[in-house]
Amino acid sequence: MTNSANWLQYLINPHGFTIKKYLYEILGGKRYVKNEVFIDRLCSVLNTQDDVEKLGIFVKDLYESGFHRAVDRYRGQLEKLGYDITVTQEESKQEVKKIFPDQSEKSG
Repeated sequence: MTNSANWLQYLINPHGFTIKKYLYEILGGKRYVKNEVFIDRLCSVLNTQDDVEKLGIFVKDLYESGFHRAVDRYRGQLEKLGYDITVTQEESKQEVKKIFPDQSEKSG
C-alpha cells in the first residue's frame, strides 16, 4: 500500500523527488529527517521545473549569505592574527548545467 502511495505522489508531482534528493544531499540524513514534514509540504507547492531551479538558486544564495556573514563576523579577529581576508565569488570555468535541459539542448 505504501509503495503504491509513493508512486501516486510521484505521478502527481514528479519534481518532488528531485527536490527531496537535492535537500537530502545538502542537509544529510539527520537534518533531512528532522525537517522531512516541512520538506514534504514544500514539495507539494513546488510543481514546475522553474520552481525547482529557483529553489536551487535560493539555497545557493542562503549558503553564500551565511558564509559572508561568518567571514564578516570573524574578520577582525583574523586580522589581529595577521590574516588578510578578501572574499570574492569564484568565476565558474565551466557552464552551469540546468537541472532540466531546454528542449533545444535535448535535441542537439
